[in-house]
Amino acid sequence: DAKHKSRFAYLDIDSKLKFGPVWDFDWGCASIKSSTEAKKWYMATNEHDQGFYKEFLDDPLFIVKATEKYWEIRPYIEKLIQTGGVLDSNVSYLYQSGIADEKRWDRNETWPDEARGFEKDAEVFIQFMRKRIKWLDEQFSSDSKLLSSTYTEVSACPYIKSDDVISFELPDTISDDVTHNAPADAVIKNNSALNVNVTVDDVKTVSLDVYVNGLYFNSFEVLNNKVIIEINEDRLTALPGKKIVISVIGRNSDGETTYKNFCPIIQNDQIG
Repeated sequence: DAKHKSRFAYLDIDSKLKFGPVWDFDWGCASIKSSTEAKKWYMATNEHDQGFYKEFLDDPLFIVKATEKYWEIRPYIEKLIQTGGVLDSNVSYLYQSGIADEKRWDRNETWPDEARGFEKDAEVFIQFMRKRIKWLDEQFSSDSKLLSSTYTEVSACPYIKSDDVISFELPDTISDDVTHNAPADAVIKNNSALNVNVTVDDVKTVSLDVYVNGLYFNSFEVLNNKVIIEINEDRLTALPGKKIVISVIGRNSDGETTYKNFCPIIQNDQIG
């Protein structure tokens, strides 16, 4: 339902826009109105004109933060799907009520030849969730994987995480071998400036707009296919273990967007 109806949002004074409460799931989770296919994004790649979630997914900061949040809650998700876990326990708890509901309301009157009954519904739902979460683990295995997974041509102006045209060199950094899931492109020392050398293999791209964590930093002219960027430490702030996102937008001489790319980095005091 979230792509065209049955969705709610509210805004308290001096607060952020919040979505919720979550509505029913009759169009999701392998219900009789939806597919049992657990390996697809439905809202992200849908061309419906109200599918505004696409616009969030065009923002590399959103992609990176979504990846971080997924692995933050992943231990709780495991408790949902494990044998004897939250889903199994709730099926047992609701069993008598489910059977009674099934007897009281003949689902075949509403969905002829499609009604499955409480037990079958529960089985289908749990198996769907287990397959779905296994697939989600793959999509959230890296920021670039999630970006390419959610990519759609109908997005307003999508990023593509590729070094084919705009590539980054990050001197004085080391590889991220500490982050177990979705590692950053590089690690820098806390309270240190970041030098970024950008190569632009496109003659039409004459300048780069640079953003740090979604906020405009500066614009740079491309000279001999190169841009050298120094970002002071006061712009490189993040919570411990959280990534900082450096994103660039290439522009032609008319100011039109040519190519985009981004690199997530992380800070750590353990490097020399």
